[in-house]
Amino acid sequence: GNVNQTHTLPYAYAMYWPAFGGVPGVRSATGLVNDRGLVVVDEYLRNPDYPNVFALGACVAQPTVVKTPVPVGAPDSVYSITKACEIVVQNILALDSDAPLTSHVPQRAKWLTDMGTTGATYLSEPQVPLRDINWMRQGRWVHQAKVDFEKYFVNKIRLQPTGQAPAPASKIAGVMSGLLAKPGGTPAPMSAPGGGKPLEIRLPPDPCIELRALARSLGREPNALAAELLAAAVSDAKSYLNEAGVEAMALSRRELLVEDLPERQPGVEFHGGGT
Repeated sequence: GNVNQTHTLPYAYAMYWPAFGGVPGVRSATGLVNDRGLVVVDEYLRNPDYPNVFALGACVAQPTVVKTPVPVGAPDSVYSITKACEIVVQNILALDSDAPLTSHVPQRAKWLTDMGTTGATYLSEPQVPLRDINWMRQGRWVHQAKVDFEKYFVNKIRLQPTGQAPAPASKIAGVMSGLLAKPGGTPAPMSAPGGGKPLEIRLPPDPCIELRALARSLGREPNALAAELLAAAVSDAKSYLNEAGVEAMALSRRELLVEDLPERQPGVEFHGGGT
């Protein structure tokens, strides 16, 4: 179509968010979805016309909060979707045992918003105004917290449960297989890896000689080989951690990363009720 009118709106923070639509499998299900194909739910995250159907996340038709030129609902965060998932599971079990259902309203919102080298974090309770809690801070630490938060969950999935030894195709096995599989049988010399932070490690005489001998036999520089093997050994060692160990390591990693930030910005803070 044609552009009928344009608007310039003042803002402090802005985000472009394309409109969501329902997936083809349910888009035409009468009574289940709205005109955009999104699933209609009540406060129990259950469809009013199909009480055995629950929905959450991006497929749900979010009601508008206030009247705007383009109707929009309250956005979902990972936190709110996770809480909604817990409530859906509780309500399915409750429905099966004729127990009372749990409402997901009012909902609180926790956000870590990455903005390049900086970021903003905020807490709203409830998510939709009027609010009892309306808190925000911003600074470089939010960007680092966002990165570390994601690494924590990725590592938690990758790590093996406690009691399991590393598989034969471990990280160290992979490093050595790669070095020994060079064409011609003799690996090409490689320089020490660039970047990174120096770490002083004192080896007893025998392991030190063994490392230097191994590096020479492979045509590698000892420091480069040591760095590569140490990184692989750390990756293998993490596979022995249980869940508590994984969480403790994630906390220690976050503390170290924050200590190493080039600039410690105190950020700004807003407190107060209502919005």
